[in-house]
Amino acid sequence: MSEDGVMRESIELDATAAGSMVMAKPAIAGSIAQGALIGRYVVLSRLGAGAMGVVLAAYDPELDRKVALKLLKPRGDDPAAARARLQREAQALAKLDHPNVVAVYDVGMHGDQLFVAMEFVKGHELSIWARHERGQGEGRGPRWWRDILRVFGAAGRGLAAAHEAGLVHRDFKPDNVMIGDDGRVRVMDFGLARAVEGEDSATPRELAPTEGLSSTAERQLLTSPLTQTGALMGTPAYMSPEQFANRDVDARSDQFSFAVALYEAFYGQRPFEASSISELITAVSRGELRPPPRGLRAPRWIHKAIVRGLQPDPEDRWPSMAAMLDALERDPTRRRRIMLGVGAGAALLGVVFGAQRVERLAAIEDCEVVGEAADGLWSGQRREQVEAAFMATRLPGAAQGWARVDARMGELAGQWRELAVRNCVEYEVDDQRDFALAELTRECLDERLGPLERVSAALPEATPEALDDLVREVASLRPPAGCAHEEALRRRPRPPADQAVAIDVMRRRVWRSEGLGELEALLAEVEAEGLDWLPLRAAIEDRMVHELRRRGEFQAASELGEQTFLDAIAGGDDVLAAAVVHKIAQAKVEMNETDAALRWNRVGMALLTRISPPGTEDPQVTRLRAGLLQVRGIIHRQRRAFDAALADDLEALALREESLGDRSPEVYGLLSNIGIIYRHLGDDAQALAYYERARAAIVESVGEDHVDLAPVLTNIAVLQRRSGESEAALANYRRALEIYEARSPNSPRIADVLAHIAWMLDQRGESREALGLRERILGIRERTLGEGAVDVGETCVNLGETHSKLGEHAQALAYFERARGIFADKLEPGDPRLGITARDHGEALLEAGERERGIAELERGIGLLAEGEGRSSTQALAEARLSLARALIDEAPERARVLAGEAAEGFEAAGDDEQAAAARAVVEARD
Repeated sequence: MSEDGVMRESIELDATAAGSMVMAKPAIAGSIAQGALIGRYVVLSRLGAGAMGVVLAAYDPELDRKVALKLLKPRGDDPAAARARLQREAQALAKLDHPNVVAVYDVGMHGDQLFVAMEFVKGHELSIWARHERGQGEGRGPRWWRDILRVFGAAGRGLAAAHEAGLVHRDFKPDNVMIGDDGRVRVMDFGLARAVEGEDSATPRELAPTEGLSSTAERQLLTSPLTQTGALMGTPAYMSPEQFANRDVDARSDQFSFAVALYEAFYGQRPFEASSISELITAVSRGELRPPPRGLRAPRWIHKAIVRGLQPDPEDRWPSMAAMLDALERDPTRRRRIMLGVGAGAALLGVVFGAQRVERLAAIEDCEVVGEAADGLWSGQRREQVEAAFMATRLPGAAQGWARVDARMGELAGQWRELAVRNCVEYEVDDQRDFALAELTRECLDERLGPLERVSAALPEATPEALDDLVREVASLRPPAGCAHEEALRRRPRPPADQAVAIDVMRRRVWRSEGLGELEALLAEVEAEGLDWLPLRAAIEDRMVHELRRRGEFQAASELGEQTFLDAIAGGDDVLAAAVVHKIAQAKVEMNETDAALRWNRVGMALLTRISPPGTEDPQVTRLRAGLLQVRGIIHRQRRAFDAALADDLEALALREESLGDRSPEVYGLLSNIGIIYRHLGDDAQALAYYERARAAIVESVGEDHVDLAPVLTNIAVLQRRSGESEAALANYRRALEIYEARSPNSPRIADVLAHIAWMLDQRGESREALGLRERILGIRERTLGEGAVDVGETCVNLGETHSKLGEHAQALAYFERARGIFADKLEPGDPRLGITARDHGEALLEAGERERGIAELERGIGLLAEGEGRSSTQALAEARLSLARALIDEAPERARVLAGEAAEGFEAAGDDEQAAAARAVVEARD
């Protein structure tokens, strides 16, 4: 054994005997001095000690060699019988002569202690080698799995030899296998082995979780040997179900442990996911295997062989260790080559080229395994579940939504599989890419697969409330095509080699995590495990920023975003830093901090230019550039700089259509925004054209019944109403209303659409129908917003106007009084709605015959509106002046003439020629 602690503390040589636990008692290290004799062996140094015994380095003077010496002292109800049993087992080991088993040279007594002299191996454990293989990068070689199979195959042959000699290891694990400096693999620490023949059976008991242990203690037990009196024998993480149940154990138990270790070597994780003994026992006894990590899969025949070795029932495993090894090493590629070579009469050259072709086809078949990660993503069963969930919502758009989701998920899964297999073939078979690029591509594909898996898992749980969001999320999923951009891939920062495996596993969890709580727990875990690679931390924080924005916590998102930006920059991940800047700018806009948003926007643009100049970027950079342009466009629009907003949005649209096509939600959102800008610029024709493009993109992307279509239909209807196409406008308003009502009868958005319809009906003289709609609007807004909300006040104003038209003056005045109270409490001074309400209230008072109060209210309204700015205030002020002029025409004609003249000027400034003419008529009538 090596002097660096390789001779471990799990050196138990016995197990449960009938009715009692036979244990080895540790020797007292201090009582054995350097130079002391144990038998003929001279003690050199102590290598280690554990609960079962002491391990010493010693010198054999007779054979002039260094040996490892184990000292054990039996104990129990019958120490003499226990000592005899230990000696028999050690002698059985001494008879075993195999190159893959640590040799036992001698067995004897030292006082009341048993000593076992064995081969001294200088080297390192298999566990260290396996970690190195998984993390060393390019040094793994193109067919990495062959190296793992070669080393584990040697260990398996050592186990098989022991089994043929009638021995069972009982604690096989990577720490109990040595790889010597000479390259030879040796199984050691047959510390729990007993002769199979004549073995006393332990008393069977039912498989049950351990009790009375804290979660911390259970986690420690997973990888610690169990050797205490009354406990199970072995290391839990590698134990078979029969070991947990304390039932009879044979060679198939070692096979199970071997399969656990081999699975771990291939996939970097154990086959049974558990954080406690209780969870492990349940998973092992039920055979609940966790799937291999996405993008990392052993060849099909190897995976199947391992899975059979992990079956909970020993009868379902391989009949022997030798049979399992034969299955593992039965490479179908090699079989095909042999079969081809025996073709009698074939020309030698033809055989050579034929063999190469067959080998290539076989290697490609191996690569197909990599693409299997996408198979379960959108399988027949999953599709059936999702379709059933969609239909169960009974929404009008369920069928179309399902069709869009089915097509998109199938498309993305197919693209992912194609790229994953191509990456494998170009690296493993055709040698067209180096290891680094292949690994970067795998990481990128796994990153794309995470959101696909999250959405795929959520779709079968679709509810009417979540359906629209899920359909939109599927349409927004990033395609895997970006993983084919070599320059972008090589920009990705690489983790340190000693943490590469742990970081890779953690990143997969980040990409698949959902919700702020999961992400916070992941960040705490990263900190606890000392994974101090900044790009990993920044990736978790970036997801947290996204969740905070989604929850409307913009201040928290902005603050965390700034720290995330610093972590990403310090970690050398400029693309992630730019993505975080985009989120910060969005949060700043949401908080109306537009100056800060513009500063961050400039930082993001500068980063993207450094990464990749405009016109040369990959899809991810293009997408980020479009996002920053859109944020800047929103800021310009808020500042009423519509020309600048239009330029930014048009550039963003071109970038998005180039990278995403014309049917993504990110594209149709921009089309709608551009329509709004053109409307502000007074170009209704262009506005309508972009709204129509947005409508077509929405129908194509998420279906004609999706909720995203309703606001676009409303915007189209506004333009149609302004152009005199009242019937077309009403049709679009009513279609939008149908879409909203299918989801909730009390949505505030329903009230907004009803308000448009009611206004049009009122203008057409259908005031009674308009009144009914406005009463419904009031009920919705009172329930959803509260009775004192500003929108409730606006509805009261509209109800007052309609009642006035119908001659129902008492009701009209009551609504105006209520609106006046709400606005006085909620609106800031100078808000034009204060003056407009006073104007309408004054007109209603005049119509009700309350002339004095009506004139006073109109005077108050004029005073309030004169303080306002903008076209709406100008128009409303002109209307108030005209109303007061008409009221004063008989008793104060000069004042009326002045008011009418001012009203005419106001209407002309607002572009209302018809009303301007009416005001001029009042002036001229007095002339």
